[in-house]
Amino acid sequence: MTSYSIEGKEQQELLERFVQAWQPGDAEVWRLFYWPNMVGRGEFVRLVLAECDTAYEEVFAGTDLQTVASFNFARNKPFFAMPAIQHNAVFLSQSAVLVKYIAQHAGGGRLLPAAETDRYHAEMLMQCVVDWVAEGHDAWHPIDKNASHNSQAARAEPFMQYYKERRLPRWFEFFESALRRASQPALEKVEAVMSGRAEDGSDTASPEEAWLAALDEAGVSLYFVAGAISYLDLCMYHVCDGNRHQCSDEWQGLVEASKPVSYLSLFMRSIARRPLVAAHLASERRYQFTMTGPTF
Repeated sequence: MTSYSIEGKEQQELLERFVQAWQPGDAEVWRLFYWPNMVGRGEFVRLVLAECDTAYEEVFAGTDLQTVASFNFARNKPFFAMPAIQHNAVFLSQSAVLVKYIAQHAGGGRLLPAAETDRYHAEMLMQCVVDWVAEGHDAWHPIDKNASHNSQAARAEPFMQYYKERRLPRWFEFFESALRRASQPALEKVEAVMSGRAEDGSDTASPEEAWLAALDEAGVSLYFVAGAISYLDLCMYHVCDGNRHQCSDEWQGLVEASKPVSYLSLFMRSIARRPLVAAHLASERRYQFTMTGPTF
């Protein structure tokens, strides 16, 4: 891999080139620093900003990879790796920190759980999301984490198979259970609707379609924390969607084995049809998965 040795004055000039100066009284600024045309961890930020209905600039859109790499791999820079954000005079990195910060400072703070214990619970599960993403990335990049998947695809094969067969089911089951526990009040209402339909013989849809319709009829949704949408739900959507694309057969097998239905699958469909999320997913800012690792 190319080494980017940028220090001292060069580093300061690099940061000043991309990090916008901001003074109190200036218009609010939200800027995302991430690899151009890549879904990846940057999608966590995009989804949370989208649900907050907050405008932002994607700094490296249309920028050549050499320039972006010189920023990301510069030595002694004030962050480890992208994604990073700038909000006015604040510059931050690390996915879990970014999404919590955005949840607190954008959209009126509505994506940040109100109760302290709920905020800790969201942070705990978000750290699990970070671990899950790292496991998937490393399975597709086991030899060199900074090199492309294609350059190590043959050697990565056993790691990828281990992930699909052993690790993906464990993560799926963990989050399926977490969602079921968090959504128990909503699920009780849905089950009451389902029971009524069974009695009158009006339910002829597939199990997942029937449950989705029952969610709508009951006026409830499935969420991971405190029965309300939070930044964690947006991040969970992305990590699940990435694994569904990358490990499609294994994911579908886990969904079909879940009884009476996969709550994660219902959750994903509910999140995807939220108006602001749906608009993002249909926009040019929603890049295609590269199939070089879950979420990427």
